[in-house]
Amino acid sequence: LNRTLSDKFFLGFYSKKGRTDPFLIFYTSSYDIAYPALLNWEGFMRDDFSWLFDTKLKVGTTTSILSFKDRVIVNKNARSFEDESGKTSFFYMFIDSHTILFARTADTVRKVTDRLREAKFQ
Repeated sequence: LNRTLSDKFFLGFYSKKGRTDPFLIFYTSSYDIAYPALLNWEGFMRDDFSWLFDTKLKVGTTTSILSFKDRVIVNKNARSFEDESGKTSFFYMFIDSHTILFARTADTVRKVTDRLREAKFQ
């Protein structure tokens, strides 16, 4: 995965109704290499992204078991790191064949994809 990633990336924040959610955008030169590599990385993402996303969701006094599940957000396939009840820690998805987005909420995914789409047409 590292060999396909560009040295350019983007860390941003989306705020709505008093909540601020982080997101990361990475650029890759090869979807065919990056996607399977991301699937292999899933076992380590909890620790690797604990500085940015809440990867230890709590239910009452216990920590939930989190796992990756397939989801569709803005008509795109996404992998969601979530607990048994569906509470999401973060998503990752390909916006296009060269752009990988990591985000905490579906609202953030929608806003970022809208902004990227707008930027391409300007």
